[in-house]
Amino acid sequence: MKDPSKITVLEIFEAMEKGKPLFQTSFNILAEGKRPNNAQRQIKNLLSDAEEQLRLELSKKTIAEMLVEMNQ
Repeated sequence: MKDPSKITVLEIFEAMEKGKPLFQTSFNILAEGKRPNNAQRQIKNLLSDAEEQLRLELSKKTIAEMLVEMNQ
């Protein structure tokens, strides 16, 4: 068994979600044209950036640290 201090929250998330993104980035927008397409692209980029930052934060926290914090 792997030591809890060696397991990150990100690893747990990735094991549960099996490669799924944190945010849905494809939308069924019924409007067509330059503005709706630009809006969708901007939202997708924003959510992708947010996912990258969240993954970074989840990779910093271990299960051992979570257990200690839960018992405070």
